[in-house]
Amino acid sequence: MSDADVSVWMQKVRDGWDETLKGMLIALAPKVDRVNFIAYQGEEYDDMHPLSFLCQAIRSISTTPEPSWPPGFRSLRHVSICTSTTMRHPHDAYYASPSAVAPLFFLPNIKVLNLTLLGYHDDEDEDYSLPAGCSSVEELAFSCCNLSHTAMGKLIKACKRLRGVKSMASCSDKGNLTGMLYEEYGHCLEDVFLYGAYETVNLQGLRNFRRLKSLNGINVSTLLSNGDESTNARGAGETAHQPSNAGSAHVIDLRDLLPPSIESIALIVNRKTDHHVHRELLRTVADLVEDERFAQLKEVCMWSVAVSYGTTKERTFDWDPDALERIKAKGVDLHCIGNNGGVMKFEEHAHLHPNPNDGLTEVETDPRHAENQRV
Repeated sequence: MSDADVSVWMQKVRDGWDETLKGMLIALAPKVDRVNFIAYQGEEYDDMHPLSFLCQAIRSISTTPEPSWPPGFRSLRHVSICTSTTMRHPHDAYYASPSAVAPLFFLPNIKVLNLTLLGYHDDEDEDYSLPAGCSSVEELAFSCCNLSHTAMGKLIKACKRLRGVKSMASCSDKGNLTGMLYEEYGHCLEDVFLYGAYETVNLQGLRNFRRLKSLNGINVSTLLSNGDESTNARGAGETAHQPSNAGSAHVIDLRDLLPPSIESIALIVNRKTDHHVHRELLRTVADLVEDERFAQLKEVCMWSVAVSYGTTKERTFDWDPDALERIKAKGVDLHCIGNNGGVMKFEEHAHLHPNPNDGLTEVETDPRHAENQRV
């Protein structure tokens, strides 16, 4: 960082702005592993983003011929920007631009980066530098962002070896995210969570993800075929709002779509589907779990499908008793049957899936909660 820049930041400190001091503490803490940026009250400094000093320092170091990283920057593994927390109201969050968070990708040993509320304001530096494959990030999550397919792709492609990616209501236009992930990370990606208007899973090429273990976001509408072979190639964003032909639609065989490495999948629906489709879907899942090639499969979450079926919490999950018994015999959990014997309640199901929008919780942030847990 130049002497002129240092003078500017030191003046901010003298004026009462403490973000510079926070950034220095992070940089110098020898064993800091995780940092969460939660909220920001900058009424007196509304022209400065809370990440400004930290990210300028990171970029300044990264661009030197032989970077000399301070201990905190070397030890950081997990950074979360504005994820949900019990420490503030959601409306008190702040909104960063892609260029503002891009320097975080240059941290030398970072593994997990959670990004929330990106892209809601014009980016002053749309041509920011973030070379493909420059980052050690292995798990990347987007939640409630407003990013174009191109903008999201630039952040994703910065990762050298991506093992997990989550995108929840974050992509603002159409684009084949699944295809892009396959082209860049088909050899190493293990966990995919895509959920949003333009983010559900495209079926083409799924079998080519050689290490894929967890897949969340298969829209049931993309599994329906009306005899038109082109249906199989469409993404969920293109089919989700088209009415199904209940009399002729059938469910595509999941065994032809998934890689043998798969351990967990989650099916979702965003519109009413005919009951015969639910029954056929259950039979298709039964065929999948009985196939010896998919011996690693442990769960097929159909909770969203069960709720759309129109069942009440008291009603037994009984679309096809024979198919259900076949699935039970293989020990595969459907996340459908609750403790009361009927369809699983929302609260019960929520514990089975970590919310990708969750960051800090009371357990992590409030010592009083930990004390209460021990009582």
